[in-house]
Parts: sequence; structure tokens; C-alpha cells
Amino acid sequence: MSACLQFSPDILKRLGEELVPHADQGLLELAKNAYDADATECVIALENVHEEGGSITIKDNGLGMNATAIENGWLLLGASGKRGELTRVFKRVPAGNKGLGRLAALRLGRKAILRTRPDDEPGIEYKATIDWDAYDKVRVVEDVPVSIEKAASTLPVGSDIEVVGLRKALSKSDVQRLSRNLIMMSDPFAGKTGYHVVLDAPEFSDLENLVKNAYFSDAVYRLRAELLSDGTASFEVFDWKGSRIWQGDSSGNYDTVPAVFELWLFILDSKTFSTRKSTIKEVRAWLNITGGVHIYEDGIRVAPYGGADADWLEINLMRVRSPEERPSTNNTIGRMTILLNDGRLQQKTDRNGYIENDEFFELKRFGQDALKWLAQKRMALAESKRNLKKEQSSAESKKDSDALEKTLERTVKDPKAKKVIKRAVAKALSSTEREKQTLRDDLQLYRSLATAGMTSAVFSHEISHPIGHVDKLLEKIENKVLEPVKTEIQGLVTLLRQAKNKLLAYTRLPLKLLRSEKRRVGTIDLHRVIQDVSSDYMPVLSFGGIQLYLKLASGSPSCLGSIALIEGILANFFANSVKAFDRTGTPSTDRLITIQTEYVEGFLQIIFSDSGPGIIDIAIEDIWLPGKTTDESDLGTGFGLTIVRDSVKDLGGTVSVKQKGLLGGAEFKISIPLVSDGS
Repeated sequence: MSACLQFSPDILKRLGEELVPHADQGLLELAKNAYDADATECVIALENVHEEGGSITIKDNGLGMNATAIENGWLLLGASGKRGELTRVFKRVPAGNKGLGRLAALRLGRKAILRTRPDDEPGIEYKATIDWDAYDKVRVVEDVPVSIEKAASTLPVGSDIEVVGLRKALSKSDVQRLSRNLIMMSDPFAGKTGYHVVLDAPEFSDLENLVKNAYFSDAVYRLRAELLSDGTASFEVFDWKGSRIWQGDSSGNYDTVPAVFELWLFILDSKTFSTRKSTIKEVRAWLNITGGVHIYEDGIRVAPYGGADADWLEINLMRVRSPEERPSTNNTIGRMTILLNDGRLQQKTDRNGYIENDEFFELKRFGQDALKWLAQKRMALAESKRNLKKEQSSAESKKDSDALEKTLERTVKDPKAKKVIKRAVAKALSSTEREKQTLRDDLQLYRSLATAGMTSAVFSHEISHPIGHVDKLLEKIENKVLEPVKTEIQGLVTLLRQAKNKLLAYTRLPLKLLRSEKRRVGTIDLHRVIQDVSSDYMPVLSFGGIQLYLKLASGSPSCLGSIALIEGILANFFANSVKAFDRTGTPSTDRLITIQTEYVEGFLQIIFSDSGPGIIDIAIEDIWLPGKTTDESDLGTGFGLTIVRDSVKDLGGTVSVKQKGLLGGAEFKISIPLVSDGS
């Protein structure tokens, strides 16, 4: 007796929806299939996809398929005969692989219909229909035959795939993500490449028009780094006029595939754009869609690199670690072009990026080294400018002092009057020097705080990855442990999950507070910032059993300043309240925080109160001094309220405090001058 492997219809779900969970990934594979068929255009039409039962049609003008190609290629899953072969007409390196992404796309609906007209059989069309509901009624996949029908046709060569009866509606964000990925798919950096994907959906046209308006020429710097097949690399940087300003070679070698890394860096300020035809707003909107470093292999983008939350070169993390002259994903667009993939870089089965092997990490190291080299060159230039400015300032100061002395000698003849004037000038200079020393002391203080903040942000970023694996590990433990032991450990598993969620809530806060765009000065909606910060802190408060009540006045009061200043004030108040509630002897119930606002003669008063123990163990006049803290754990820096005082002052406001407020705990009152009450 002999037997063979058989597959349950459930395997289709495992290989389709579960392996490729996002609809856009599967549809991208169909677009890649059209590219592999030497199509110059692929059109994906969406009809009623925002509700269940809609349909998706994919049409291309490629070479089509005959019956043999349908049977041995299109219907064959898990095998790829494309690797190493170039396409027949355009000699493209095939981008599709194994058919699992195609399976996921076809299973979006209850039925998939293929109509294809091969170039080697003019006037002939083949049709194959897959009825997915039929697989629910059989024991094994092989029990459902798929017939291939042949008929005459007057339509041009190409293929049409219709996915009908969508099982699940596509959200607007799904369509927008698909739009962005299709636009970026065929390398917009290079202009027209001979292959164009069109999405017939309202969301697509707006995005496509935005991307077409390329602003590469407005970049202040363009980095080009080339990695050769022998592992050596060279770097060069061009200014916005196209002149090369820096060049150099890498000190190390890289054991990976040859590649070229290009990065366009924008300085988004009014001074830079005073000489540009485009506006900062236009470039920001463009970068919001196209920004980040994308990877292209054989002219086709490899998802998800460069997409939202896909900062694979860790540009933002590198900026947090060393912010001076570092780019971010908000002001850059780049591409890593793989020149020759000899098989060392392999895409994952779910087509969501490369397998992270040694060769991939070497490619990543190459990109990061190029960014570090660029930062070093920019820092050297900035330091040179600072030193020159210091020398000029010192020379100008001496020149002004000499000029003052000569003016006194020339204009004041009375010796007594001259002595009085010189004494007054010396006193003024002494006051100026004391003010400068105070500013230097403040600078040292805030540099220390910046170091602590950057360290905290790096820690938060690094720890978020292992935290993300905790749920998976706990799930594995639950699946492996049998009853009744599972019941016994369930409480411990729940506690572990709660601890994980609390830690995750704390680690996310520094990353949110340190975003660079929050430091821009402008008109700030105070109520909006209060609501956003409160929302960010809600997970932390809930873990401590703390209830938060907002009592905001009507309207949208605005002040002149930065979001970072307002957030810094509120963040310190929240942190102090949370620590106060954790003090020994503080009741675990009736933990309340209120934030109340009211208008007072052109100012907005913000009253922050809690029901904690109040301000104890420190004199009320000492709480604003740097280094003063009542934190029992000795982990407090004592800088929090110093930051509050200075931030309120920078906003042109005042701050006061009560040891015991209306709720029984500390109460802070801030008055900030308004530019508009928003009423």
C-alpha cells in the first residue's frame, strides 16, 4: 500500500490570510506578477471595498498566460521557477516569488476569476475560476477541480483578475497604505521606469499627484555612498547646487551585497526656503508621504522599509543618541539600491522585508556608517562656524571697548566726569558678565538634563523590542502548560501582562516628549496640548489607580511658544503627583488629579491639583531650586520644578504653588499670556 501527503483546505487560510495578514501586501504581489509578465501598466480598481461584498479588479498589459502557464505556474503555490531567469521582453529580474502573496490577495473575496490572453496565442482567452466556498465542503484541497476554459477573444494581450465578494471591508487606512506602497513601488526617484501602477480609487490620485511633485532639488545636502562588491565603500556629499563638498572612504569593509545609498536632507526653515521656489509646507507634505529610507531591488521597492514605523536604519534613534547635525525621518528621503543580489539577501515568506541575517545587518551597518560620516562632516562645519563666530565676537568686543575708550577721551574733558562714566561702564560690564555666567550655568544644567533625556529615550526605544515579545512568550507558556497547572498559573500570567503593560506605558512617554517638531515656536493651542499630554499619561495614571478630571474653559486659548514647553510643565506636574501618591502612608483610594483652566484678564490660568499628601519635607521657597528633591528613593533629580519655573518664564507667564490645595494635595497655578482666547 502506498500513500501521499494531502492538505486540508485550512492550509489555504494558513498560507494566505494568516501568513500575509494585510490586504495591501497581497495586492502588491499581484502588481509584481504584472511586472514579471513584462507589463508596462497595471490597473487595480476598487469597487465598494469599504463594505463587505465589494470587488477588486487587477488588469495588466503583460504577455498573458497559456493553459500550461496557468496550471504549472499560476495555480502552483510554494514553488518559484523565476529565480535566475530574466523576463522575455524587458529582461527584468522577476520580483514575485512562491505565490503566497498572490494566494492572500485572491482569498480576499469568495471567488477569484482569471482571464488571460497570451501573446503566443493571438485571439485566444483562457479563463480559470476559483470558488473558495467550495473548499469548505471538501476534505482535502485536491478534491476541488479548477477548470481552465478556452475561448476566442478580440481583447488585447494581457491578464485580468477579478476578486469578488470581499469577505472583509477595506478601511480608508488600508487603501491609503496600498496607495502609498503602489506609488513607491516602481522607484519614483528614477522618474519613468517603464512600469506604472494605477490605483482606481479616490485616495490614490491625491497621493500620486503629491508624490509626482518631487522636491529633490530643494535638499540642502545629498549624500551618495557606494558599496562595491569587494566590501569597500566610499562616501560623498553634494550641496543643493550639485557641487561636491565632501568625500571620503569607509575605514572598514562590509560583507554583503553591492549597493548604493542616497539620501536627500532638507533644512526646513524660513531662511533656507527664502531662495527656493517651493514652500516649506509643500515639502513637508511631500516628505510626509515619501520620507524615510526605502530599499529597491531590481527597480522594485522592497516593503516595508521606509514606510511608516519602518525606520530600519534607526535614523531617529541615532538622532536621539547624538542630536547635533543628525537627520530625522521628518526631513529626509532616501533609497538603498541593491545593485546585485547574489542570493545573500532573501525576502521573508510573508514578503514583508528581508530575513535579518548577517548580510542584512552588514547592509544596515553600511547605511548607518554613511549617516555617521555625514554627521561628522556637518558637526565639523558647525564647530568651525561657532569658533569663527566666537573669534569675531571677541574681536568685536575688544574693538567696541577700544572705541568707547577713545570716545571718552575725545568727548569728555572733565577728569571727574570721565572717572564717573568709566566706573558706570565698568559696573555695567560686570553685570553683563554675571548675566553671561548665569546663562553658562543654566546651559550646563540643561545639558545635563538633555543627556538624561536622551539616555531615557534610548532606553525606551531599546526596551520596547523585548517587551513586545512578552505576550508571545506568555501565550506559548499557556499553550504548553496543561490543566490543572494552567489554572494555577493564570493569575501569575495576568500579573506579568499587567507589569509588561505598565512598563510599556512608561517607556513610550520619553519618545513622545522628545519629538523634534514639538520644539518649534509658534502659536500653540493650550487646551489641545493639555488634552494630548493627559491622554499620553492616562495609561500610567490608571496603573496607579489615579483618576484624572479635566475642567477646561470654553474655546481654544492660544499662546506664543512651543508644545515642548507646555508639555514639559505638565509632564513634571504629572510625575510629581504620581511620586507623591507612591509615598509611604499615602492612601491607595481616592487618588485624584484635576486640571482646570479659566480666563483672567488676557491670561489663561492653569490650575493643577492632586489629592496626595501635599508638599512636605521641603520649604515652599526651596522647591524651585535645582537639585532639591523629596523623593524617598533618591531617584529624583530635583530639576523638575526648576524646568517648570524657567519654562513658564520663557512663555512670559508666572507660576505659584500651595502646599495644600482644594483637593488636599499640592496645587500649582500657572498664568500664561494669550494671543487669542479661541472664543
